[in-house]
Amino acid sequence: MTRKNLWLLIPLAMLLTACDPNKIFGTRVTPPKEQPKTVEYELFSPTVAIAGGAPAKPVKVVSAGEKKYAGCASCHGGNGEGGIGPKLQGQALSYIKGRLTAYKNKEKVGRQSVMMWSQASLLSDADINDLSEYISESF
Repeated sequence: MTRKNLWLLIPLAMLLTACDPNKIFGTRVTPPKEQPKTVEYELFSPTVAIAGGAPAKPVKVVSAGEKKYAGCASCHGGNGEGGIGPKLQGQALSYIKGRLTAYKNKEKVGRQSVMMWSQASLLSDADINDLSEYISESF
C-alpha cells in the first residue's frame, strides 16, 4: 500500500470509529476523565454547603416591622434620622404606637397629619405594633 493511500485511510477509519483515536491506534491519547469530587453537606447548620463545597451566605432574618418600615424610610430616613417627616430616633414604643393610632383615626397631631392619615389608614393594629416595636428597638 502506498503512503498516499495510507493517509486517506486514517481519516476514514476515524470517521468509522466515531473519531476516537484510542480505538484506531490502541493507545491512550486523551487524558482520563477526572472523577467527581464528593462534597459533604451539613444540613442542620446555618451555612449549608452548595455545589463545589462553598458555604452559603447566612440569611438575614427580616422582621415584619422592618419590612413595613421600607415605606416609611422615604420620609423619615433609612435610620429614622428624619427628612421630610420628623425624626423617629430615640422615640419610645408608646409614643410611636400612639401617633400611628391617632393618624389611623384621622386625628390632627401635627403639620403633616393629613399626609400621615393616608399612610396609617393602610395599617392594621398588628402592623402598628410591628412598626412601633421595630422603630423603638432599632433607632
